[in-house]
Amino acid sequence: MPSGRVHRAGRGTRPATSRPRRYAGGVRRTGLVLVLLAALAGGCGGDDEEAAPPPTVTVTVEQTTETAPTTAEPADDPCAPDDLAPAVERGLGEWVARVELVRCRDGYARASAFPEEGAMLETADVLLRLVGDAWEIVDYGTSIGCEEMSLPPARAANRRACAALGYPQPAILTGASFQLPSRNIGCRTGGGALRCDVLTGLRPAPGAPCELDWVGVVMEPRGPAEPLCAGDTAYAASAPTLAYGDLWHRGPFWCRSSESGLLCVNRDLEGSFELARERWSAG
Repeated sequence: MPSGRVHRAGRGTRPATSRPRRYAGGVRRTGLVLVLLAALAGGCGGDDEEAAPPPTVTVTVEQTTETAPTTAEPADDPCAPDDLAPAVERGLGEWVARVELVRCRDGYARASAFPEEGAMLETADVLLRLVGDAWEIVDYGTSIGCEEMSLPPARAANRRACAALGYPQPAILTGASFQLPSRNIGCRTGGGALRCDVLTGLRPAPGAPCELDWVGVVMEPRGPAEPLCAGDTAYAASAPTLAYGDLWHRGPFWCRSSESGLLCVNRDLEGSFELARERWSAG
């Protein structure tokens, strides 16, 4: 919620124009020509009929091939727990009593490392990568974020490993502006700050006076976010759309789009805000 500080845009008249409103394998068919030869005595034969042309089929490859079904876990990857255990024990220490394979695919593996019974330690989630004939740890912890993306997200090496293992990963936009699929929230960067506006205005409105409109929230690279009183808007109908579940990143700022609204943070999580049609918070 607002910290009591209010960011106002420079005084000016409201813009004359109104704001934007919401308003497989290839297929080759060979025509088979059947020729009817008159073999009856007397040379009697029926009238020739024009053969219908074979149906047209869109072809995407040159030849028909039969492709063997792909497997999620290549047979040549040494993915047994005994194969992973040496790398896990080297990286995590002697407290590891048991290693269980969670998933193995495309040269990456995910495993669970269990401590000795009675030890005051938590089970660790481990990402590994096959380098040559040996496994190496990419990262480990109580959660490595393959299923649920944090903000800011895990480092790029983790995201690559999760994607290789078949866990869907969000796309990351990096342009100077974006909008949400609702066409009601738009953001842009400028002067080192991130500004995000709601076309329908902040609801509920902040308690401080505003001579123009409470249009959205502004956030610097460091420090808390603040509600913004202004006479224009950061929304642009031509801005790229940040699909629900995807991320936006530029400089010190990260944002995540979801059906419940927009969440943004700045460097070292010193500031953050949430925006939605009927609610908002900034601090």
